[in-house]
Amino acid sequence: MQKNKLEGMKPFNEFFFRSCYYHQLISALSCFGIEKDNILLNTFASVHENFTVEWKEVVEEKALFKSMGFDIRKPRFDKKTLVKSIDGGSPLIVGVDCYYFENRADTYMKSHAPHYVTVYGYDLDSDTVDIVEPNYINSWVYGVCTVSLTNLLLANRHYGSKPLKRSDGCRVLVKNKLFGTDNKSVAESYTKDLLDGSRKAHSENIKVLKNWLLSDNDALNKVIYTVAQYWQNLKTFYHAVSKTRIINTPEKNDTVTALINAHTCIMALLWRLQDGGDYGYIKKRQEQICSKFDELDALDERFYSEILRAEE
Repeated sequence: MQKNKLEGMKPFNEFFFRSCYYHQLISALSCFGIEKDNILLNTFASVHENFTVEWKEVVEEKALFKSMGFDIRKPRFDKKTLVKSIDGGSPLIVGVDCYYFENRADTYMKSHAPHYVTVYGYDLDSDTVDIVEPNYINSWVYGVCTVSLTNLLLANRHYGSKPLKRSDGCRVLVKNKLFGTDNKSVAESYTKDLLDGSRKAHSENIKVLKNWLLSDNDALNKVIYTVAQYWQNLKTFYHAVSKTRIINTPEKNDTVTALINAHTCIMALLWRLQDGGDYGYIKKRQEQICSKFDELDALDERFYSEILRAEE
């Protein structure tokens, strides 16, 4: 009997974070019992005026991974690599061309697209592998399932050929000598300049959007899609922080929850304007809207001063 499966797999479903690769990375780390904190915190939303967000890598990923207790190797994906990795306690993140991947009914034999799956088990007798994959078409809710090994090998082989021609088709997570030791939080690498710059820029953006909503609807109409994406990016960052251990008191949890809720309200308003341009709704509720922006600005100040500096 030629089969083996790693224990402890927990697909990451708490919110959408960056891309399918990062969902698979966090899921793969659960096999090691490594928490997701530093993966989430390492992608910092650096805010600039004019409603732009630059996603910054706080610590270079190779160094970050090493400090967390694992390294990533990039061999060719085949049966030998699969068996050796799983038997050695290492999960794999495998790239596929969705055109050839039978499990993706929305794209199978229809369109080419790069995608990643986490492989954490195999059964050579039945020609199957255990993977992490979205539960249904176009879903970002991940689950575990069993798929054809032969088909996965085919989809991976085409991942590296035309039209995708991607070179990162297999990543094996391997424990290193630092595994199991305490490593410092990425939040300790957040600099005062980075925090203050983001806080000041966001505060200015709040003032600009408030003014547009109340007195210059034409200016907002021209950039409303950019503004909506800006708010979504910040909400993603706040979600990431909220799922880490630096949110370690009820007060901090209440602050970040209220901040996410306030951003959700603003986003709902922007979506309403995108769909129908209903600025009459704004005029009827100017007092409530001004109050929501004031609340958001105060919460944002507390977030940067108390939560992200919690490591000091």
